[in-house]
Amino acid sequence: MKKFLISLLSCLLLTSVAWANYFDNYPKRFVSYDSTSRFKAYIDMDSVNVVRYDPPYYEIQATTYYFDYVLHGGMKRSMLFYYDYDKQTIAYQLQSLYECDEEGNVGRGGPSSITTIIPFKKYSPGYMAGELAFVKAYGIPFTKELLYRLLEERS
Repeated sequence: MKKFLISLLSCLLLTSVAWANYFDNYPKRFVSYDSTSRFKAYIDMDSVNVVRYDPPYYEIQATTYYFDYVLHGGMKRSMLFYYDYDKQTIAYQLQSLYECDEEGNVGRGGPSSITTIIPFKKYSPGYMAGELAFVKAYGIPFTKELLYRLLEERS
């Protein structure tokens, strides 16, 4: 797991050098969970807030940012992640959506009227944002395979 994390961090650092922006200047706060040559998505680790702790059910609120390098615009989203540990599922509900610039300053937008809870496909970018929020909140991975791999490496 250490080798994997070092490789992942190296890739993130190389990417941040190539696409330096406000978010990349604060890598401990804004962690990229998805990127291409056109866009990059971040989770604000300082925004992670536990809403419900009722094992096997958890709810965590967090803010994510999506920045499009071609259009030079972005979106700031407040999301509520829903976890079912027994079923190993993560879903989300959009709470608010704002336009933002390259420094995260918000523009148009507001609270969301969408009440639908949408499941993530396992290991999709959104799922990984939820995984990062869970690790920030509880200090361990949500996904059992990742937890077992981490425990294996520690022994």
